[in-house]
Formats: sequence, structure tokens, C-alpha cells
Amino acid sequence: MTGMFAFDTLAFAKKLRGAGYTDAQAEALAEAQVEVFQRMLESTLATKDDINEVRAEINEVRAEIKALKTEIGQVKTQLQSEIGQVKTQLHGEIAQAVKDMKIWFGSMLVVAVTAIATLTKVL
Repeated sequence: MTGMFAFDTLAFAKKLRGAGYTDAQAEALAEAQVEVFQRMLESTLATKDDINEVRAEINEVRAEIKALKTEIGQVKTQLQSEIGQVKTQLHGEIAQAVKDMKIWFGSMLVVAVTAIATLTKVL
């Protein structure tokens, strides 16, 4: 990653000389500072390979998301079908229960009318 930043070593060395450093000290510190900056940049900036690796991982995640969406759609369709079947079965069972209740109430009505008629004759 060399050459990726601009650091004015001459201006830095001049400031150091102005602060009392010798020419050799100022130049050594300027060079050391450049090396520190380069190491920092190399350790913190992404390379093209890093970016390509992240892109590949993003594409893998996108493929996984697409597969999950498909699977969710299939599960949804299956659940809707099962819910429809349960509704149909439940409607049939409710209709049968209503029919059974009507027959039971009708029978009870016949028994009640018969009992009233019998009581009326007896009394």
C-alpha cells in the first residue's frame, strides 16, 4: 500500500529542526513516521482482495436469502393448503353437530309434548 497517502517529510523535518532537533534526528523521525503511517494504513485499509472476499460473502448470503425465501414460500403454500383442509373438515363437523343437535332437540320436544299430553289426560 505504499504511495497511498501524502506525508510531507520535508515540512515535518523542518518543524523538528525548528524545535531543536539535528538534521539527522529530524530526517530519521520523518522516515520513521512514514513507516508508522504505512503500517497503519496497511493494517486498516482493505485491499482489492479483501473487497472481493467480502463481495463473494455477500453473494453467498444473497443466495442463502433467496433459497430461504423460496423455502418460506413453499411452507406458506403448504400451510395454506392444510388450513383449507382443516377448515373444510371443521365446517363438516360443525354441520354434523348442528344436525345432531336439531335431532336431539326435536326428540326432546316430542318427549315433552308427549309428557304434557299424557299429563293433560291424567289430570
